[in-house]
Amino acid sequence: MVDKPDLRKKLEFRKLLQQVSDGLGAENLKALKNLCYDFIPKTQLDTIDVGLDVFNVLIEQTLIGADNVAFLCELLDEIGRKDLTDKVKTYVERMEAPSELSSQYVQTLDRPILKAIADEVGKEWKMLSRHLNVDEVDIDSISREHHGDLKEAALKALLKWKVTAGDKATPKALKKALVDMKLMAIVHKYFAAA
Repeated sequence: MVDKPDLRKKLEFRKLLQQVSDGLGAENLKALKNLCYDFIPKTQLDTIDVGLDVFNVLIEQTLIGADNVAFLCELLDEIGRKDLTDKVKTYVERMEAPSELSSQYVQTLDRPILKAIADEVGKEWKMLSRHLNVDEVDIDSISREHHGDLKEAALKALLKWKVTAGDKATPKALKKALVDMKLMAIVHKYFAAA
């Protein structure tokens, strides 16, 4: 199953390709096809009458993709369409920027955010607590108090860490602990790439 960020990126990439294709005039398309002569068989090039078809073949050949736009930019630069290259670069910046939700997670560690992360940590909450240097006595106490309720135990442990660590309880510290534990699905969901 493809996760939502991947679906979003693929959809945004397809929208970008449509916009770029729509922006190509007949001369641009002719120049683009000429540049792709070594990558697309001539018989196939002869049947192409829109830029989107060129892009689809380049995708099939893994020369371009949602995470691989360098060749696309090179082609657009070569045909003199810096405006379309800029459109591709804007897409890249938008895709690399954290979403509104993840932006919140990166900037603050308030209770709703900690709860969302705690809900996903599940049975790993004790290990996460140790990575965050929560005292063993506190971990044992939380475990007894919330026996069987992993989400609540994880939340209490994160809140305890936030209080006891003070200024050191930062999104960066929490992200590092999650990375150290190899809980990458949580990292990718709630934290911007760094």
